[in-house]
Amino acid sequence: MSNLLSICRLCNKEFMFEYKNGPKNRRYCPECISNPPLCLCGCGNRVTRPTCRYIYEHQRIGRHHTEETKYKIRLAKIDIPRDKETRKKISVGNKGKNRTEETKRKLSIARNKHGQLPHTEETKRKIKISHLTKEVQMKTQRTKELHGGYKGSKSPGWKGGIARLPYPFEFNWELKQGVKQRDKYICQLCGIEEHRFRGLLNIHHIDYNKSNSSITNLMSLCPPCHSKTNKNRPLWATYLVNLLDQRRTRKVLLETVVGT
Repeated sequence: MSNLLSICRLCNKEFMFEYKNGPKNRRYCPECISNPPLCLCGCGNRVTRPTCRYIYEHQRIGRHHTEETKYKIRLAKIDIPRDKETRKKISVGNKGKNRTEETKRKLSIARNKHGQLPHTEETKRKIKISHLTKEVQMKTQRTKELHGGYKGSKSPGWKGGIARLPYPFEFNWELKQGVKQRDKYICQLCGIEEHRFRGLLNIHHIDYNKSNSSITNLMSLCPPCHSKTNKNRPLWATYLVNLLDQRRTRKVLLETVVGT
């Protein structure tokens, strides 16, 4: 074994190194090997070997692409087609994110900077219609879920399915017209006339019995008033009977007065 003289390539100092079975550590002195230089990126850490100038992946710290390079990178990314799976992953990743106003402003600036112009009025209108359509679909689905368990016999207004029972043969168009003519084509509850209402007057069964088509059991009602009578049926039946009795009594009194 012999000692040889060499010059350090970092500090340019002379140092002795051992020569055993070939040269070993003859380029750098022991001081430079034990204390390697700092990373040139400015992080303040030392490199792993004297030959290194940067720590691994620190070469790009503090450096920026030129505008021309950014433009070329952007064009290269635009030309890359995204398959359906990639678009789905991006959509799932962005779903549910609540961005702040500052982030939205930065994204808007970035889109304009990269050549993505703001939406036109036509595009904004289409986006608005799409969002409204989704809201309506969600509300409709929610309504179906809520009211789906109250159909048929599960409904609190279930009457044994009498709504599907057919009307008797006597309950025809001529009978309905006769009832309307008797009531002077006026709703017997609110007093609206048929020609002022958008539609036809309905013929209501006072005792809610479809088979009882006697003219004394029928009266003319507009559709809004007719829908009111579908709730609290015993109360409405008593009220309508008393109402007709009062009108008959008044009519008899008037005829008596006029006759005398």
